[in-house]
Amino acid sequence: MDVPVFSSLYFPATPTHRKVRDVWGTLDYLGHPAGYILPRMETNKSKLSPTLVGIAGEYFVAGELSRRGLIAAVTLRNTRGIDILVSRPGGKTSATIQVKTSLSRTASWLLNKSDEVPKGPNHYYVFVVLNGRDGQPEYHVVKGDVVANRCRTEHQDWLKEKKRDGAERKDTDMRVFQPRPGEDFRDRWDDIEV
Repeated sequence: MDVPVFSSLYFPATPTHRKVRDVWGTLDYLGHPAGYILPRMETNKSKLSPTLVGIAGEYFVAGELSRRGLIAAVTLRNTRGIDILVSRPGGKTSATIQVKTSLSRTASWLLNKSDEVPKGPNHYYVFVVLNGRDGQPEYHVVKGDVVANRCRTEHQDWLKEKKRDGAERKDTDMRVFQPRPGEDFRDRWDDIEV
């Protein structure tokens, strides 16, 4: 039986499952005589979803690492706190990288409470600015312990400040990383020790 292939996945055709929305847009199901359906993908060309922005950042970083002679393996999306494993060919050590991506220019990146905890001596963050859909990405490479310490101390300082109306600030899981004046983490790929 000749069954059409879409990313090696087959979906049974049922009258109740005509459309499904996912991170790429709407999958519009086309019927097939064999009882299976072939999804047709339609995308919104004006805006990328946050999920696709994040995925793009991870693959751009993996590409940059590979371009520098390192082995970079993008992890599955459910690997908490680690987006890329990196090592040298034949190397005995490896490093872990967490990627945070922004579509347009930003001075800070949102993190969460778990980023206050150091993940080990060979853990790094790469903050990516895609500079739009057609721009050249910028990479800011920061050691994990720098990010953890900064998140912890700056959040404690933020909590000590009063709100505009004089009230106490309520604690939140949200954290922010932003380079301080004079700090330059841009393209510091050599800081990654493997």
